[in-house]
This record gives sequence, C-alpha cells and structure tokens, in this order.
Amino acid sequence: MFYFYELALRFVFLCVSFALTGMICYSYRKDLLFLLLLPSFQTTHPITHLIFTNPVEVFKISIFIVLLFTFLFWFPYFIWNCLDFIRPALYTKEVKKLEKYIIWVVLIFLIGNLSTYYLCLPTLWDFFSSFEERTHLIDIVLELRAESYFDFIFDTLIVSNILLWGYMFFFWFLLKATQLSLTQAILSLKKYFYLFFLLVATILTPPDLSSQLIVFFSLSIIYECFCLFLIIFLNVLILFRFKKRINV
Repeated sequence: MFYFYELALRFVFLCVSFALTGMICYSYRKDLLFLLLLPSFQTTHPITHLIFTNPVEVFKISIFIVLLFTFLFWFPYFIWNCLDFIRPALYTKEVKKLEKYIIWVVLIFLIGNLSTYYLCLPTLWDFFSSFEERTHLIDIVLELRAESYFDFIFDTLIVSNILLWGYMFFFWFLLKATQLSLTQAILSLKKYFYLFFLLVATILTPPDLSSQLIVFFSLSIIYECFCLFLIIFLNVLILFRFKKRINV
C-alpha cells in the first residue's frame, strides 16, 4: 500500500507542476511566439507580418505553443520522478548506467533540435522565401498565414527528430547485432546506412526523383561528415590515453 500512496502523491505533484508550468508559459505566450519567429530573423527575408483568416486561429496556435513548451519544461521533472521512484529497486551500477543513458539522450535531443532550429530552419526559410519576386508586370508576394508558418516550424522539427532518433536507433541496433567496435561498424556497415537513407528519402518526400535524390544526398553527406568527425575524435581520444599512460 505504501507504493500506491507514493504513486498517488507523485501523480498529484506532477499534475500540480504541469498546471503551474502551463500558467507561467501562458503568461509568457507572446515571448514564446516571438521565440518561434527567430529562424526567419536570421535570414535575408525576415517575417514582417502574419495574417489569420479565422477568428480563433491565433488563439489555437497560442494554446498549442503553450502546451508544447509546458511539456518540454515539465518533462525533465517527470523523468526525475520516475528515476527517483525506481532508484531503491536498482543497484548502484544500474542507477549510474541509467543516469548516463538519460544524460546522453537529453544531450542528443538538445543538440539535434538546436541545430535544426538555428541552422536548418533559417536555411530552409531563406530558400523557400527567395522565390518571392517583384517585377514590372507582376508581384509574387508571400502572404503567410500564422498557422501555415507554425505548421512549417513544427513539421520540420518533427521530421528532424524522426530522422535523428531513427538514425540513432538504427546505428545502435547494428552495433548490438554485429558486435563490432564503433570504428569497424562505421567502415563496414555503410551500405546498410545508405539503404536506410534511401528508404527515409522515399517515405518522406513526394513521389518525384529530384526530391528523393536531394534528401538522400543530404543525409549521405551528413552521415559522411559525422563518420569523419567521429573517427577523428576516437583517434584523438586514443592518442590522449596513450600519452597519459606514458606519462604515468
């Protein structure tokens, strides 16, 4: 019965913390809206205005953004409660191992999403907005709806997370299945990664060859750069450990 009481108490704490976080995020909803407009401000075609065609459109967007940021700020507290609840049933080594996995997941999530937000989104926005033209005969002007812009932001983030975690899971699965070292897996399993990239490009793009090739080659270049930096990092780490042993 003690564990049921603790679960109920933690559930109440989680609900209260979610509600308080939501209230704080709602009071700063305009700042959160401005935060999502930052990718366009880093380009040569910044957004000057957004239109809406439905009276409740901006309200729905605000509520969705508030719930999204509330969940992002509240989720670490939820993870901490789960880890704190199961900690007494685990050995010390298991707790440290689990904490290490959680830290790596959080770091990968932050690095991946910040890279998408500050590098990928401005590049995509600059590319698509560059088709706006003003001539003597006709003006091709982008009159962007607020809902369309935020859909573009969220869709890009969702796709980037699917690719990131799909790639990480696929990479982890191959390492576990083949029992190879990290460097050997990078060098000997490239064909499987290219097959995975081809499947991703086929699923995520429209049924035209040019879009599939663009996505496929983009993922391949990112993968090659990742392999290069990872091999360099591993060699530097081995060299550092070797010098440390010599000095000892």
